[in-house]
Amino acid sequence: MEDLIQHNTIQTVGRKVRERRAEMGLTQKMLALRSGTSISKICKIETGVTDVNLSKLTQIAEALNLGLTALFPNRGGKATTREKQYEVLQKRLSNREEEIANLNRKIIYLREEIQRL
Repeated sequence: MEDLIQHNTIQTVGRKVRERRAEMGLTQKMLALRSGTSISKICKIETGVTDVNLSKLTQIAEALNLGLTALFPNRGGKATTREKQYEVLQKRLSNREEEIANLNRKIIYLREEIQRL
């Protein structure tokens, strides 16, 4: 029974990593670079082939702008109010970071245009 629970947890963690990575538009390579993990390890985690230690999972969660608990199976599907607020704030932060990245790209483009003049 414990093996089944552990297997289901590993599968759920992998699925949530894969879903969040896709939501953020990241490749496995990009996530690997952000989290200091190998691409093969990210692949194995996402497919549920391997277990992952807590410190590595924390790095991956941070790279995905998530709290560590967001990667584990929900407790009866009920997230606490604090967890929901945290997720909303994490999403806002992620959106702001994306906006900043887009603005940086525009600045670089404009600088290049100015240099061509």
